[in-house]
Amino acid sequence: GLKGRVWVKGAIHKAARLAASPDGKTLYFSDVRVKSFGGDNGSSPVLYSRSLDGEKAAEVFACERGKTGSDNAHFGDTRGIDCDPEGRVYVADSVNNRIQVFSPEKKYLKTIQVDRPNLICIHKKTGAIYVLHMARVEGRNVSRVTKLVSFADPKEEFHVDGIDGIMALDSWSAK
Repeated sequence: GLKGRVWVKGAIHKAARLAASPDGKTLYFSDVRVKSFGGDNGSSPVLYSRSLDGEKAAEVFACERGKTGSDNAHFGDTRGIDCDPEGRVYVADSVNNRIQVFSPEKKYLKTIQVDRPNLICIHKKTGAIYVLHMARVEGRNVSRVTKLVSFADPKEEFHVDGIDGIMALDSWSAK
């Protein structure tokens, strides 16, 4: 848990990806595996949210526990996560080659197609979307960081190949 607080009851969250809402009151997390004795084998990808006020455990924010899929009610696999300045939540679904975007009110807003996304960083001033992912180039896999213009216009602005690992974005510097 976080400072002794429960995240998800009965869950394994060794490598959870976290994002805080812009107001700092909600924590979102992905890549949590739920232990269950029923139909859920622990591999169902779900996005959770937890208020940082009080002791209440996290609840499902998006998608359905126990089932994978490629529609807007399911994920194939949850990876990176981040929030933009308006509070929209971006989740990398690497199996389905997409980023799913949700409102703070849990409403599905948009799908952004990206080849096997792993990590996402949203620039807090410009709204630019940076994605660390695996691209297919001339029949081979290439690790890539791609910059998309914004939520309103998610077209590629540029990319850099050969970048792999962990990514962080400084949204507050002049350049």
